[in-house]
Amino acid sequence: MNVDQLTQPPTDPQPIVTTSPATEAAEASEATEAAEATEASEAVQAAHAAEATAATAARRRPARQAVRRRGAATLRERPPASAVIAECLSRQSAAVPRTRTARFFGRTPLHPEARSWYAGAIGELHVAQRLSRLGPDWSVLHSVPVGRGSRDIDHIAIGPAGVFTMNAKFHDGARVWVGHRTMLVNGQPTDHIRNSRHEGSHAAKLLSDAVGTAVPVQPLVVLVGSREITFKQRPKHVTVLSDRALVGWLRRQRPVPGFDAAGVRHVAEHPSTWHVRGADAAANPDLATFAALRREVATARRTRGIWGAGVIALSVLACWAIVEPALGSALGW
Repeated sequence: MNVDQLTQPPTDPQPIVTTSPATEAAEASEATEAAEATEASEAVQAAHAAEATAATAARRRPARQAVRRRGAATLRERPPASAVIAECLSRQSAAVPRTRTARFFGRTPLHPEARSWYAGAIGELHVAQRLSRLGPDWSVLHSVPVGRGSRDIDHIAIGPAGVFTMNAKFHDGARVWVGHRTMLVNGQPTDHIRNSRHEGSHAAKLLSDAVGTAVPVQPLVVLVGSREITFKQRPKHVTVLSDRALVGWLRRQRPVPGFDAAGVRHVAEHPSTWHVRGADAAANPDLATFAALRREVATARRTRGIWGAGVIALSVLACWAIVEPALGSALGW
């Protein structure tokens, strides 16, 4: 043993392995096969992982697309009467298909529980059409979801004169009486004034909180299809008018000094300004199905009109058949 070996630190003894050439060849073959098996296994696992990732993405993609279709990104994209159309179609889903006889005589396709919602949708669509004539200085939002549940504001107009909330009411051929606190439709009391006042104050609070300064809001009750409107007294803080007078009345309002219409418009277009669920609350209804329902209702109405005209014509002919002989005798025909 030399000096260098005495001064080196001790090391753990390593086992001495001896192999024959045949054994080395076998072990090399086994090692190669094991490596190939490992690579194959890893390739299979990678393929399975890729398939799983693709499947997950495929499942999520329609869901994301459904969310985009279901909720409007901004309220500018929300169609008029969205909330009442959705409720109308929900009630209408319980309707039994009409028979051929019912169609022949023009029976309405509307389910009894869907009729009031259908009328409400028609009223809101009519007001929306009127509001489309306001011009570039105004922005209009429709069916704005508010709060935590399913409540909404039919229309909101934002312009130089401030913010106006609108409660559209379709009372076809009705006589309306307006007092200081109440409104009668064909003699029946309604909550239109109270509800509109609440909508206006709620909208003012939400917008003021979002903007950071006081936002003036004027609530309106817009009557569609009414035959006559009688004002005993003008309601306080709520304006009642017909849809025919709506656009002209809005244009005549004086601009509010210092009112930032563009800033308020930007805030008002976000669903989260109004509803705790944001865009998820702004569901878009099935407009194609509602359009088909409108065509069915219109066809049924025309059919009933034809039958009504036919009955009147037959009644006139029957009366003439009875009167004509007597009249002929009297006149010497």
